[in-house]
Amino acid sequence: MRNKHGFSLIELLVVVLVIGVIASFATAKYQGFIARTRKAEGLRILTALYGAQERYKMENNAYAGGSNCSTYYSVTPSLDVQLSKNPPDNFATPHVCSTTPVAYMQSTIAGASGARLNISDQGIITCTGTAADCSTLGF
Repeated sequence: MRNKHGFSLIELLVVVLVIGVIASFATAKYQGFIARTRKAEGLRILTALYGAQERYKMENNAYAGGSNCSTYYSVTPSLDVQLSKNPPDNFATPHVCSTTPVAYMQSTIAGASGARLNISDQGIITCTGTAADCSTLGF
């Protein structure tokens, strides 16, 4: 009778295969989580800018920002909102406009740099760009 010490090559290959399958599922779930996080960040910032723009309009009968749009940071004294980062993660500096969209942000995420999140004067958030770019942002 032969004394077995260790594992056979087949047993090791099966273990590696199982670990690979589990890792592929975990990676897919992680990518979905990242997309939802990016979308939430963009929605939070645009919603805050929209609220500030609406308050500004109530007091001044117009939205802040020029017709060509201004960076958020150039009109900060006019708006009663502060963003925690300059610029926010995953996006370029937000812009505010006196026309619709009242605010927008360009994505800086690799693979989604063509995507732009817009919020209209009705508070509707849309993504412009390719379907793949918007999908990377969770839209």
